[in-house]
Amino acid sequence: MERSELELAVLQMRRNELVKSLMDAMSEGVFIIDEAARLLYANKRSQEITGYRESELLGKNVIGELVIPEQQALVAMHFQTRLKGETGAYETVIVLKDGTKKVVRISAAPIRSPGHKTIASIAILTENPPG
Repeated sequence: MERSELELAVLQMRRNELVKSLMDAMSEGVFIIDEAARLLYANKRSQEITGYRESELLGKNVIGELVIPEQQALVAMHFQTRLKGETGAYETVIVLKDGTKKVVRISAAPIRSPGHKTIASIAILTENPPG
């Protein structure tokens, strides 16, 4: 039996809502970042970690606006490896909305199109990295 376009659209909306609910329930922060390092998505936990609301984070250049200047080149290098299709993990220091600094562990992976081209990156932010 073939599904109508409306049924498929409703299924896609429900799937998107489920994914958003799952991401918002995570105890880690989640950023989705485009090829220009602009923030496309920030889950609730990442908003709590940074002190910014999602509306304030969206469109920010993550490297230039959240990472301390001394570590921007290193984070940019990690970001370039993501664009080449590689995963990675590292620690960095971010600047929070109130101006304070916080060490976070970033575990990141590329997001690929159906044609396997890297189109974005997902980054998981964990506070208080282990020893």
